Amino acid sequence: MTVADESILQAMDYYRQGQLEKAVRVCDNVLEREPGSAPAMVAKGCILQSRHLWDEAERLHRKALSIRPDLAEAHQNLGLILAEKGRYTEAVVHYRRALKILPDCAETWNDLGVSLRAMGQSQEAALAYRKAVSLQPDFELAWFHLGNALRDMQRWDEAIDAYHNALVRRPHYPSCWNNLGLAYKGLGQSEEAIRAFEKASEMAPDNAEYFNNMGLSLEAAWRSEEAILAYRRAIERKPDFAEAYRNLGDTLKQIGRCEEAIRCYRKALQIRPEYASTWWNLSMALLLSGRLAEGFTLYHYRRHPEVGIFTYPHTLNVPRWDGAKFTGKRLLVYCEQGFGDCIQFLRYLPMVKRRGGTVILEAPTALARLVRNVSDIDEFLCSSQNPPRTAFDLCVSIMDLPAIFHTSLSTIPDIVPYLRAPTEAIEAWRGRFDKDRYHIGIVWAGNPKHGNDANRSCRAEWFAPLGRIDGVQLHSLQKGPAAEPILALAQYTSVIDPANHLTDFADTAAVIACLDLVITVDTAVAHLAGAMDKPVWLLLPFPPDWRWMLDRSDSPWYPAMRLFRQTKRGDWKEVFTAVELEIRRISQMRTGGKKT
Repeated sequence: MTVADESILQAMDYYRQGQLEKAVRVCDNVLEREPGSAPAMVAKGCILQSRHLWDEAERLHRKALSIRPDLAEAHQNLGLILAEKGRYTEAVVHYRRALKILPDCAETWNDLGVSLRAMGQSQEAALAYRKAVSLQPDFELAWFHLGNALRDMQRWDEAIDAYHNALVRRPHYPSCWNNLGLAYKGLGQSEEAIRAFEKASEMAPDNAEYFNNMGLSLEAAWRSEEAILAYRRAIERKPDFAEAYRNLGDTLKQIGRCEEAIRCYRKALQIRPEYASTWWNLSMALLLSGRLAEGFTLYHYRRHPEVGIFTYPHTLNVPRWDGAKFTGKRLLVYCEQGFGDCIQFLRYLPMVKRRGGTVILEAPTALARLVRNVSDIDEFLCSSQNPPRTAFDLCVSIMDLPAIFHTSLSTIPDIVPYLRAPTEAIEAWRGRFDKDRYHIGIVWAGNPKHGNDANRSCRAEWFAPLGRIDGVQLHSLQKGPAAEPILALAQYTSVIDPANHLTDFADTAAVIACLDLVITVDTAVAHLAGAMDKPVWLLLPFPPDWRWMLDRSDSPWYPAMRLFRQTKRGDWKEVFTAVELEIRRISQMRTGGKKT
């Protein structure tokens, strides 16, 4: 061993002892004696890296490599410096050069994975991490990084296994417990996620992020009060934690405490004014609380990419209509989101027409026969995968009309009916209904693609007691795959299923016109019956969609609608008990007060 080698070893001993100044002086002494000593340059560069003197460290490593291109440590250290500077592509090049020289270095495989993942190449990163742990099975950091890469790819089970491998080797690893919780959350296993977040927060009680994540999983498990406490703990630890304020607002809104939720959203927006998803959630809370005018002014945030709501698939290269008179011009009113949204806001078309020229409505094909002849529409287009080819000067979403017309609770246009079934379709159905029976149309499930469908839909057989009431005949208005449970319902009571004959909403409207009552969960059928001014009982989950607001049994949108609400999330029993009592009361009135 040369004197220079001994000096470099001494420098590294000083480095490990934290005596960095002494370590640098030893390296400098070597370089004074041997200016071309690449190992001394690497040693000094490593020390400078630890002091975050990235530029000087990079210069030294590059100089060392110009002298000795085979120094694997220099390539690896240069890769770390470049990664620290965000130059991941260059870092990967140097890690791979290091691995050509020392292919069995687990540390370098791990570092390679870190840069690959930062470049969005999670699959390649996972391969690098797997190589690292195959070379060094007790390398807990590489197991942790492997879990992160697998979680990126939503390979939840594999990620969980990787995190457990890390935790077996290092049980006191709060960030790993946290990320294990995130993997369980992605898998939908809320209770396991909560336990992992609890472990993380016990080990790192000052980490606000862990409490915030715990709150999200507690809310997913419907443990709302505990979620509120977790978010408050996150905020105590990080008072400017905008996301925790937003999440707290979400949970408060979920349990009907809208005013508190609104305050939380406003606090989040004070901290982070550009927080689009919070503006959107604030809009929802305002609308749910009945503050329609303010809520609708923020409703446009649904179009922000951060919110991620599918609205309208086409880019229209004309000005967006702001409500000004458009005499002599052509205005395209397009529908977005669900059928129910379209039906609800068709009521604004007469107000649109009074502002100007030609009104063109673009709506889904399933609504075409029902709405194409509505007054105040000059032209009708069926929605398609292609942008509309008809010429127009202005455009507006039907969902923006409430804001344009400054809608409040007292100014909702509630003139009904504004939709009617085709006369010939009604006549085709009318003769099929026994005049001596009380005919109820039922719907138990909405669109499964709706984000809250699991809460708003119920089981078909829960309608069975209604069908056994004297004089009542049930008719299923359920369409699509969700109609299959009618077989279970039919085991308990008589139910007529006209679904095979319902090709569009015009056919459904014709059947509704012949019914006495519609009872439905929150679906487009509720809007259709309401728009036709047919008595409709709407069965609502807790919390309900914004448009049904809170603590009222009627709807300002539909005069003939009655609301039956859950008072506890997921509890349909109370709702159906109340509905059954009301149907029995109606039956007794129809039969002259006789018991049924």
